[in-house]
Amino acid sequence: DAVSYTHLDVYKRQRYLSLFGAGHDTTPNLVRLRDHSLRFTNYVAPSPISIKAIVGLLCGLHPLPDAALETTAHARIACPSLPETLTARGYDAALFHGGYFAFTDKLAFLDERGFEVLVDGENHPRRDRYFTNGWGIDDAAIVDEGLRWLDGRAEAGRPSLSVYIPLFPHYEYFLPPGAEKPF
Repeated sequence: DAVSYTHLDVYKRQRYLSLFGAGHDTTPNLVRLRDHSLRFTNYVAPSPISIKAIVGLLCGLHPLPDAALETTAHARIACPSLPETLTARGYDAALFHGGYFAFTDKLAFLDERGFEVLVDGENHPRRDRYFTNGWGIDDAAIVDEGLRWLDGRAEAGRPSLSVYIPLFPHYEYFLPPGAEKPF
């Protein structure tokens, strides 16, 4: 069935990541954070459209069952979002997206959801130092910025939520020039 295939497909890709025990070092920053983080290893997006998956991940809601986007139909839907819930309990929260918030008007949903920082491929402060394309910015840029944010917080011991939405798992699967192509 489709669910079994999806889980198998995800498992096959995980084996190439050092975060999940691969023999070569593919995700050194994530490995460094592993022992101090919560990882969701069995998450399947309910839709191939990022904003629908984001709403599900942050609010625990199913996406709209049709092609309508949550950002145009119900952008300010009342939900106890994960970042709002955690920041109310003393967490810092930031979201780093390799794509562009303008695509599907993601900020209509993300604004005022508890994130102190929202960075995407367009507003990245060091955008000129990374590979970019029509879809967004190199995933290394959002990881670097996320680590910079984590390291620069005023209270280092304070708990945090750091959400990363990478660009490269998206169609058309562009890789930066010179990137290893293990698949």
